[in-house]
Amino acid sequence: MGFIESVVNKQHPMCLLCHKTLSNEAMKPSRLREHLSTKHPNDKDKPIEYFQEIYKKFQNRSTIIASFKKQHAANEDGLITTYRISQLIAKSGKSYNIGETVIIPSIKEFISTVMHQDIPEILKTLPLSDSTVKRQIEEMAVNVEKKLISILQNFSFSMQLDESTIADNNALLMAYVRYFDENNTLREEMLFAINLITDTRGLSIFNTVKSYFTKNNTNNILIILLHALLMEHHQW
Repeated sequence: MGFIESVVNKQHPMCLLCHKTLSNEAMKPSRLREHLSTKHPNDKDKPIEYFQEIYKKFQNRSTIIASFKKQHAANEDGLITTYRISQLIAKSGKSYNIGETVIIPSIKEFISTVMHQDIPEILKTLPLSDSTVKRQIEEMAVNVEKKLISILQNFSFSMQLDESTIADNNALLMAYVRYFDENNTLREEMLFAINLITDTRGLSIFNTVKSYFTKNNTNNILIILLHALLMEHHQW
């Protein structure tokens, strides 16, 4: 009376009044009575109905905690979903506001029309505004870049550079790297796309690439490749 299985260790008793988990030795009735007498003298002679009511309140509290945990898990799942949808939007090249204007309404329509279910609360607040999608795409891009740089700091790699002219005649420098991973599998990834702030001369490209690798503490770049690049442009 006044004790239940501990929520931490079911082999140990827990006091309903102070929620203290006692040792296994305290399972003896004499030790349980001793705990009530010393820690809760005003409650030790209460009728069994008193402790049953406390137990009901404890169960309700546990149910509320479980509900909060469930809601927290649902929120985490919703956040993961938005990042995955943002990734799909990035791959499609569509406008960022497509998440809010097309994707979410489409999901809601599918759930209500095909599955004949009410729209889940989590879906009603799923953050997919254009600003959220933009931020999540930028976060994922930074994360991918950091992982790739970390790999290049530990593996030899070769690099290919490509120049392109975009809007307003701005020059864009793109870098692709090839390397063998820990499984000896050849990988090819795009490393960066940087606006050339000066011109497309060989020395400017060299300084741009050198600055990028210096900033990211990646010094094992193949100097031979850069030398070949400079020789190719012949523009100093």
